[in-house]
Amino acid sequence: YVPEVNSAQEVSFQVTGGLGEAGTGGPQMNLIPREGGNSFRGSLLTNWAGEGWQGSNLTDAQKTLGLRETNKLVKTWDVNPMFGGPLKRDRLWFFLTARHFVTKNTVAGIFINRNALDLTKWAYDPGDQQAVADNLTKNASLRLTWQASARNKVAYHEERVNHWTREQAEAETDLQQNGISIRTAVGSTHASVTNY
Repeated sequence: YVPEVNSAQEVSFQVTGGLGEAGTGGPQMNLIPREGGNSFRGSLLTNWAGEGWQGSNLTDAQKTLGLRETNKLVKTWDVNPMFGGPLKRDRLWFFLTARHFVTKNTVAGIFINRNALDLTKWAYDPGDQQAVADNLTKNASLRLTWQASARNKVAYHEERVNHWTREQAEAETDLQQNGISIRTAVGSTHASVTNY
């Protein structure tokens, strides 16, 4: 689960152990959701970085120990719009938010196998291209809040989260069979969650 902090009006952290309301010890995060209001408001959070935006801390000592490359950022970007307002003034409000978040990094110490897809060779022969960890998160949420009486509010919240992770060690040396280029990808996972 990746919380969408832009949909929160308030975020609090507790770092004590053994809280009565928590099932486990350690840090706990509490998100107070936004509800919308009597005026239409929205915002857009976005950021981006590419591989040219970072340095390297690979030392000669690490190279002598056999580390050829460190983890490197290939790309990351995040787009997170939100919008809310009244459906009926002083009675019913809505709040919508969505997020599209991508990270792609190379993985230190893991290189694409030159022998991948060669059925005559079973030994790992590391090539020059690093493996890639690729993550994609998409989520969207809707919150409706109804002021049922002066003392009571009723809220409905729905959130859909899709998260894909792919640890990619693709065979860049394409195996040609009948004119078709074949590539392999190792370790793909997908999780989809709907919260009400």
